[in-house]
Amino acid sequence: MRPLIFMTVGYIIGFIWGLYFNINIVPIIFLLIFILYVFRKKIVKLGKYKTSLALMIIFMIISNIQTLYLENKFSTLYQDNQEIEIIGVITKEGQEKEYRIEYEIKVESINGDEKYKNTKLILYVKNKEKIEYGKKVKLIR
Repeated sequence: MRPLIFMTVGYIIGFIWGLYFNINIVPIIFLLIFILYVFRKKIVKLGKYKTSLALMIIFMIISNIQTLYLENKFSTLYQDNQEIEIIGVITKEGQEKEYRIEYEIKVESINGDEKYKNTKLILYVKNKEKIEYGKKVKLIR
């Protein structure tokens, strides 16, 4: 049970460092490991927690790298002052909500770039506006 807790805590710490501080913790962790190695005789032995701490560090690194990667991917996709043009196809009938209709769009290109092809987006429109299933749409922001 203890290793699972350490893995979860490590994952959360790596996520927070990546998302809120936008810092890659890999160099920091390697520096800490180096310091622990150099001063290993002066530091109290970790004993039975070595495996759990190793798992925590591994999960911190994994979640931090994953968070930074996704943050970079989405920040390059969308910037506030940039015009975005999305071309896609409506893949599902609209689901009516209280004040809007929700459509699923299969992206063909974003700003003419096809690397986001087959990405699915959700489009919300007012109840008065209906879009047919299978129709190709062009969205500009």
